[in-house]
Amino acid sequence: MKSRKDLISELKGLQTESKSDHYPGLDSLTPEQGIELFVQDYLDYLPVILTRKAIISNVILEAKSRIKSQNKIVYTGAGTSGRLGILDASECPPTFGVDSTVFVGIIAGGETAIRNAVEGAEDNEEMGIEDYSTAGILVSDLLIGITASGRTPYVMAQLKLHHALGGKTVLIICNEKPEGSYPFVDYLIDLNVGKEILTGSTRLKSGSLTKIILNLISTLSMTQVGKVWGNYMVDLKATNEKLKARAVKTFIEITGESFETAESFLQKSDFQLKTALVMFYKSCGKDQAALFISEADGQLKNLL
Repeated sequence: MKSRKDLISELKGLQTESKSDHYPGLDSLTPEQGIELFVQDYLDYLPVILTRKAIISNVILEAKSRIKSQNKIVYTGAGTSGRLGILDASECPPTFGVDSTVFVGIIAGGETAIRNAVEGAEDNEEMGIEDYSTAGILVSDLLIGITASGRTPYVMAQLKLHHALGGKTVLIICNEKPEGSYPFVDYLIDLNVGKEILTGSTRLKSGSLTKIILNLISTLSMTQVGKVWGNYMVDLKATNEKLKARAVKTFIEITGESFETAESFLQKSDFQLKTALVMFYKSCGKDQAALFISEADGQLKNLL
C-alpha cells in the first residue's frame, strides 16, 4: 500500500481532486446562485460523452453479446461508483424483464457499503479478488470497472485478474490518463469532466456523467436484444399497480384500443405486455404468442 505522502502526491495530479479558481466559494453564494452555477457547470461538460461515442458503442455491443449468450455484465466500484453500478443493475429487471443475474453490481465493502462507508474497503486488493470469486464472475462475462479517480485498488485488482484470465474489461474514469496507463483494459471510457465545484466531491459531476454512461450501456444493449419496441418498455415486469397501469396505458397507446380490451389481453397474458401485444396483433393465445416471440428472437420489430 502507498504511503499517505505518495497518495497525496497522486491525488494532486487528478483534476477531480483539484480546486478550480473558476468557481467562487460555495459559501459565498445564495442558493439561487449555487443552482445556476451547478447547472451551467453540468451543461459545459455534458458534451464530453459524445467524444467517447465510438468506445461506448463498442461496449454496448459487447454487453449485447453477453446478454445473447446468457452471460453477465458486471459493474464493480467503491463508494459512489459502486453504488451507481448497483443502482443501474437493480433497475434492469423491472425495466426490461430480465433476470437479476444479467446485470450485476458489486461494491467494495459489500452490502454494508451501499449505505455506509466501509473503512479501507476501496484500498483492499485482496478483498477485490475475493469478491470477484464470490460473485461467480466467468471469463465470458463483461467486467466494467467504475472509478472516478482511475486508481481504486479494489477495482484495479479485479480488472487485472479478469483480463489475465482472458476476459473483456471496461473502465470508466473521470480523469485524463496517459495512453497505455491501463494495459489490462480493453475499453477505456475516460471522461474529462473537469474540476468539481466542491473540490474532490466526485459524487457530483463525475457521478452524474458516470450514471449517464451506465444508462447508455444498459438501455441501449437491452434495446439491441429486443427489450424495447419503438421507445416503449415492452418487457417491463408489472409487479405493482403503477406498473400494471403503465402496461395497460402502453397497450392502449400502441394499439389504439379501449381500456377494456387492453385489460383483457393483459390479464390473459399474465400482464406480460409483449405477449399481450402479439396475442392481439396475431389473434392467438398466450402459448402461440410466446412461440412467435421466440422465433423472432424477441424482436417485435421483426414480428409485427
